[in-house]
Amino acid sequence: IEQELQDWFMATGTVHLLSISGSHLGLVAAVGYGLVRFLIVRMPTMIVLTITRRLTISQLVILCTWPAVALYTLLAGAELATVRSLVMITMAMAAVWLGRDRHLNHAMAVALLLIVGHDPRALFDISFQLSFLSVFVMIRMIGLTASWDKEPGQGGESWVSRAARYGGNALSFSAVLTVTTFPLVAFYFNQIPWLGVLTNLAAIPFTGFILVPLGLGLAIVTLLTGADLLVWGDGLEHAFTWLIDGVHWFAMIPGARWPVPAPSVPAMTLFYAGALVASVQTLSTRWRTAGAGLALALIAWWVIPPGHRGDGDHWRVTFLDVGQGDSAFVELPDGQTVLIDGGARHDRFDMGRSVVAPFLWNRGISHIDHVVGTHQQLDHVGGLIWILRHLSVGQFWDQGVERQEQFVTDLASALRSRDIPKRAAMQGEELLGSGPCRLTVLNPQDDATPADDPSVHTGTDLNNRSIVSRLDCGAHSVLFAADIETGGLHRLPEEGHRPVTVLKVPHHGARSSLDQEWIRQIHPQFAIISVGAANPYGHPAPAVIQAYEEQAITLYRTDRDGAVWIQGRLSGSDLTVTSMRELVIRPVDVWACPWRCEYRNWQRVLLSISSR
Repeated sequence: IEQELQDWFMATGTVHLLSISGSHLGLVAAVGYGLVRFLIVRMPTMIVLTITRRLTISQLVILCTWPAVALYTLLAGAELATVRSLVMITMAMAAVWLGRDRHLNHAMAVALLLIVGHDPRALFDISFQLSFLSVFVMIRMIGLTASWDKEPGQGGESWVSRAARYGGNALSFSAVLTVTTFPLVAFYFNQIPWLGVLTNLAAIPFTGFILVPLGLGLAIVTLLTGADLLVWGDGLEHAFTWLIDGVHWFAMIPGARWPVPAPSVPAMTLFYAGALVASVQTLSTRWRTAGAGLALALIAWWVIPPGHRGDGDHWRVTFLDVGQGDSAFVELPDGQTVLIDGGARHDRFDMGRSVVAPFLWNRGISHIDHVVGTHQQLDHVGGLIWILRHLSVGQFWDQGVERQEQFVTDLASALRSRDIPKRAAMQGEELLGSGPCRLTVLNPQDDATPADDPSVHTGTDLNNRSIVSRLDCGAHSVLFAADIETGGLHRLPEEGHRPVTVLKVPHHGARSSLDQEWIRQIHPQFAIISVGAANPYGHPAPAVIQAYEEQAITLYRTDRDGAVWIQGRLSGSDLTVTSMRELVIRPVDVWACPWRCEYRNWQRVLLSISSR
């Protein structure tokens, strides 16, 4: 599925319809159950009486419905998430079969124990979490709506009143499900699916009563007839196109895409504790009001984050893990921000959308003052296309080369569509107009070679024209060396040969960028290699690793250490370097290291929260 299509469904809160798991199987079960029951109760009375001597109507309906749900699971590939949903539906049907349909919580608990007993890691799977949370909320809502429907005065209800009541119940279900699943959706996707309250009222019935039954029926007919192609596939395609067109229309509504920082786990725990207290009818009104107030206060905090502001002293540089590519983000004491490269854009995975943007949202950043595309190679500027289209950007800098590539055309289109000014960076320019820190361009040189000369569009020449910049903040400096090779290193000005605190190793640690004399001249305390695991280029080269180790330079690699961030202050010389690898929770040996190792894990949790 294309990333843009996923974004449309995400923005409208209907992304669950693209996953063949709980929602689809639930729709198949509901439609199948209702259809079979409708047909049975309209059979001749004597036939019904004969059948119900041994089975109740509900049991007969289950016998006919469950095979259809199981068949749909097999047709969908019997993926793990789909099988989990089948287990949940099976337990619910077993409860109805045994006459325990008023105790659906017990059926859900049995399904949970079966799934977790088989694979305890399922607890950390998003489909597991959303499925059981949604089912739990629906069970609670069913109890509430049942009590509302039993209120007196509904005996002579007209069809208009009945339709309004059903519509109100559907809207209540949709709104409550959207609110209760919001923390998990924000945690994993950095989005507020507020449109889902309305769009699901139309999308779910259309999918449940038209698309899914039609697709399942056509698949069965195709199997029975032995046809090579799906029977009436064109009609099914038209129906799916209607759904996509409708979702696209809603996704284009201003404000449909509402990115937010991912909430922390402790905050989500407080939210669900408050929501649970608010839903328990046996508690006093004071307790339920306090629980609802806590949940609403946390939602307000997440929906309207404080944003990113400089404190006049601290600065931070983050080298993101974008696989085989480059991306670094600079946060300055005066609040200015700079994004240098954005990783690659692949057919099914965009580093800008899936890595860089979530990082920015989690940092509370909605505007980037400067975006630098060091050179026009896909692994550096491919991810910037999504960033330029969807985030506020003040200025774009490039190397002054225009290649005839599709991603370059898309990049130029994104700049035009958002009216973002573009400038070619040249040696000696200051990217930051003001402030306590300096970001100076050291490369490319303003030489006589024309930017449209084919010789500078590929290979070594293109790398040697990439933008190299140096950040000076207080007592420390960071050198962003892009993909420059040895020939370009020799032409750097004096500032490119002076000692630095941190170096972004040039060209992902390639042998063609190794200059041991240059390394001795700048002699960084820390060096970061932005590289993808098991990449086909053999980066970083063993000789490069050895050159830095011989000079006792602390080396970080994004393929092993994940993202790496450096934090410093203008008012002091202290510097901290942290990697995502250091924050990973590690197994505790209860015999050899019970308390000390657990204490370190809690330190990692607290550091992870404080570093966001």
